[in-house]
Amino acid sequence: MTDKNQNILFDFSFSASERLKSRKAIGELFAGAPSVKAYPLRLVYRLQPRTESQDAPAKMAFVASKRNFKRAPDRNHVKRRMRESHRLTKSVLYNWLDHRDQYLEGMLIFTGRELPTQKEINQAWRKLLRRLDPDFFK
Repeated sequence: MTDKNQNILFDFSFSASERLKSRKAIGELFAGAPSVKAYPLRLVYRLQPRTESQDAPAKMAFVASKRNFKRAPDRNHVKRRMRESHRLTKSVLYNWLDHRDQYLEGMLIFTGRELPTQKEINQAWRKLLRRLDPDFFK
């Protein structure tokens, strides 16, 4: 583990290097990547061997559909809550990825139809992590 990754493990920010923005990467996620579900969240992800060129152990994107939330402020509110939940628990996810020596590209999709509370999002996110690896995320 490099010094650069050690700083990320304890940093509670969500920097630009941790955001999944590439159209190609997002397209590959929807072209058949595995997913796990914990209502009201769904995580579509791709695990790859880690290389030195990657800035962060994981890149994430967050989606709230226009079909379920017509008003943009509501979609933004849901995405903000998902980012917050990821930001607070990413050190555990990064430890798991470091332990496996892997890199994750993921998209967290909100599938519910009503505005969630932060507590509901946090519980669903932890449940998703446990479904990724029940032995590591207890």
